[in-house]
Amino acid sequence: MNIYDRYKIVNYHKKRKGGGKLHSLGWRSEESQSARYEILRDITDYSNKSVLEPGCGYGDFLFFLEEKYKNFKYTGIEMVSGFIDEVPEKFKENSNYNFIKGDFSKLTFPGYDIVAASGVLSYSVFDKQYYKNMIKKMFDLASEAAAFNFLDQKLFGEHPLLKAHDKNKLIEYSLSLTQNCKTFDNYLQDDVTIVLFK
Repeated sequence: MNIYDRYKIVNYHKKRKGGGKLHSLGWRSEESQSARYEILRDITDYSNKSVLEPGCGYGDFLFFLEEKYKNFKYTGIEMVSGFIDEVPEKFKENSNYNFIKGDFSKLTFPGYDIVAASGVLSYSVFDKQYYKNMIKKMFDLASEAAAFNFLDQKLFGEHPLLKAHDKNKLIEYSLSLTQNCKTFDNYLQDDVTIVLFK
């Protein structure tokens, strides 16, 4: 992601911050956030696994993981530094959890068992290969599974910043990386989750 796109996205979230956490993250409602996280949470057993979440926001995915799993190690990365600053103290103080300020697309990471991302493909950026590059990077970092969600082009309207995708094209690309894929599209009207298993 180039510097202009990073500035545009960070500024978008900063402008929304006065409306509360859900609004600042860009979620329409608590229900839509929960629906996305529940799908990502239920793709596999996270217990005793290492987890990377690109675009972790305030670390809210941890609330969902802690409901079902134990003894996992979590790393969240977020380029909007204000979000990391407001991660709940109980998460910051947990030695199994780590939060990094930075751009996932630019940094290098060790491998993880599971990579799960919500919303990171939902921004319009200059580099049209960015979306495929992000999917491949998540898949390459995962030893068990990589999962991501995105807005469905057929059902999501035009937006000056947010980007919806052709579901069939992203499924086709995912299948070029691994034939072991699952697609979920029955939890929200305009959202799709793809899981790539190793």
